[in-house]
Amino acid sequence: MHEDLIVAEYLREKDDELTTSICFHLQQYVEKSLKARLMELSIPYGKVHDLLLLVQMLPEGAQIESKYSDDLIALSHFATTAYIVHARLTLMKWNVRSKWHRR
Repeated sequence: MHEDLIVAEYLREKDDELTTSICFHLQQYVEKSLKARLMELSIPYGKVHDLLLLVQMLPEGAQIESKYSDDLIALSHFATTAYIVHARLTLMKWNVRSKWHRR
């Protein structure tokens, strides 16, 4: 869990233009942290990657301030499913370039 935060910070220091990768690791860090807390409280959460929904599952008093809701929504877009789509598109572009350069 903590590793995702370290990776995000490392990427930001090396090249802050790696926004998708940085946000992916930040999203993973927040998601894993929230799920760990839900597990501690014996609250089932299922296959959820929506950070705001995970926060809303927490009991009153344990939730994150609403001023962070927009940030949680934005980070949720970088969940695993969005990252896989981005990776597939990148691979498709790479395959097209590889075929072009072989001619």
